[in-house]
Amino acid sequence: MRQTLLVLLALLAATYLDHGQKRAYVRGQQEMVRSELRRAATGVAMEAMEIVYARAFDDATVGVPADSNVSVSAFASAPFSGGRDCSVFGGSEACRAVEDFHDMVPATRQVPAPSGSLTFRVEIEVQYVNEGMQRTGSKTRWKEVTIFVQDVQPGGGSFLSEPIEYTEVHAYI
Repeated sequence: MRQTLLVLLALLAATYLDHGQKRAYVRGQQEMVRSELRRAATGVAMEAMEIVYARAFDDATVGVPADSNVSVSAFASAPFSGGRDCSVFGGSEACRAVEDFHDMVPATRQVPAPSGSLTFRVEIEVQYVNEGMQRTGSKTRWKEVTIFVQDVQPGGGSFLSEPIEYTEVHAYI
């Protein structure tokens, strides 16, 4: 009887240790997937930033020769209007200046993967910042562009707990 209880206890301990090892393995695999998703989301954010950066600094500077200077007072007033469906992200509206991307209709970007593709939702905020890089409601020569990228899983939801946030400041010189 004692031997049976000892064997049963040994089996229970072995099962418990094996379960703990498998949980640790699964957690490691999940973290590896999250890491790859974060890396892919950062790439999507950097690509989106390049798209925004390729546009004019402000509507007032669209079509102005590069060697000309536009007064800050001519720039668009903050807060910027949002809700555009930018064509460069698959929408129907032309977004010609940086502020046109502020609170745009969220875009969906696909990234090729070995087993299909990864889907990400892209949202953009644009704010004026002052010389100290603090957000301000006044017109300045600097605009902070923040891009938020979140994975979108086929069944809905997200694997990443929060979106990747990528920020750069664009200057009009």
